[in-house]
Amino acid sequence: MRKHKLTDDLEIHFIELPKWHKGDIEKMNRLDHWLAYLSPKTTNEERRRLAMKDPAIQKVMEAEKVFLADPNCITAYEQHEKYLRDMASMTSTPAYGRKQRSREGWPRLSGKLTAMR
Repeated sequence: MRKHKLTDDLEIHFIELPKWHKGDIEKMNRLDHWLAYLSPKTTNEERRRLAMKDPAIQKVMEAEKVFLADPNCITAYEQHEKYLRDMASMTSTPAYGRKQRSREGWPRLSGKLTAMR
């Protein structure tokens, strides 16, 4: 069993974007800038205004443009996401467990059927 050392150097906060309400971009703090950037409620024009106010967001938007301009990057990303979804569904689906059990039991069953002939 692993023991985890707790520390005062790290805090984790969860923010639910659907519950977060966007205000005036000019009055936002840095955290609000990032929440607005990540929020699906924010328009492209508002994202451009955020980038003008925050150099880090501007840098991320430039990287996003480069990524979206390369079809190979998009394909690789989509394949990776599909792989993660497939792995998650395989391990969480009861049918997968039944398939695994039935495959494991198949040699015993086929041996019994052969003996019955």
